[in-house]
Amino acid sequence: MRVRSGANSGQNLSLDVAKAYFQVAAAQKAIKITTSLLEDCRSRYEVISKLSKSRDITPFRAFEETRRFVDMEKRLTNYIRTYENSCVELRSLLGMRPAGKILVDDSMLNKVPEFNSLPDIELMEQIALLQRPELYEIDMQKHINVIECRKTILMMFPNVRIFLDFTNSNNSFLYHQSWWEIGIRAAYNLLKTPQMIYRYRAYSAQVDSQEMHTYAKAIGIMAQVRMAHANILESKERFEINERVYRIYNRNLNNSLRNQKVTGALSQLELDHIRLATAETEVDSIFARSNYYIAYYRMLNVLGVRNLGTEEVTSLKAEIDAARIRAEKELAEQKEEALR
Repeated sequence: MRVRSGANSGQNLSLDVAKAYFQVAAAQKAIKITTSLLEDCRSRYEVISKLSKSRDITPFRAFEETRRFVDMEKRLTNYIRTYENSCVELRSLLGMRPAGKILVDDSMLNKVPEFNSLPDIELMEQIALLQRPELYEIDMQKHINVIECRKTILMMFPNVRIFLDFTNSNNSFLYHQSWWEIGIRAAYNLLKTPQMIYRYRAYSAQVDSQEMHTYAKAIGIMAQVRMAHANILESKERFEINERVYRIYNRNLNNSLRNQKVTGALSQLELDHIRLATAETEVDSIFARSNYYIAYYRMLNVLGVRNLGTEEVTSLKAEIDAARIRAEKELAEQKEEALR
């Protein structure tokens, strides 16, 4: 029971570490993209001020341009806060001092995750019912209570003890002066019978309660599997949408750079807005990709496994088939005992 409980804590800790890790990686990558753009935003304020003083743009246009850059700067600066908070969480989970920054490998966010080989939802439910440590813990406690019930029944019978003794007699007229004596002593405490009956009923009620708890826990685990599956599908869809939006913005930016013929201040401002908007969509795509990874690790945590490769799924499926055969055999034996 302690081993299974420790396994459950280890799985939850692994999920928390993976979640914090990908948040740090996404924020770290976003900072790399937006650091130079933040400097461009700050330098553009002087350009807007000069255009306003020379009356090349109206004060209202200058205010709108400044507001657009300020809003973009706020959003880009928020990635730094996200990075710092995620670093504190990750360092705490790793047992390190919360203060200070941490650098992680964010190369996995450069490629699109491929989690298309997920098993069927019914098979994943069976894997979760087989692998989740909570169910093992309940089964062990139920088994202990069943043993206590049987022990209580035995305690209601008379207490029987077998004794063996060596007897030696000094009577010289006896044919045998030494012999072994063996016998049985039985004691029965009638007053403890009601106590044992109530004890048996209490343990039996616990067995029934834990059996219902097992059913309820199994239903809850199946619901968690379906929720995790829906979450990973939603994360995939959101990532694909953000990735498609980023490609559109990036294509528009490249076209604008190629088609730029006039290098005046006004056209440069518009180009900077396009560049900042493209960077923002790229960062959104990176965070969506990070959430897609996190959703996959959440699915592994719900299933109680560490990997969902082809070999692992095949091994788990064989284990499920073997467990089904054992269950059918036990049910057949129980039916035979009930008919007797």
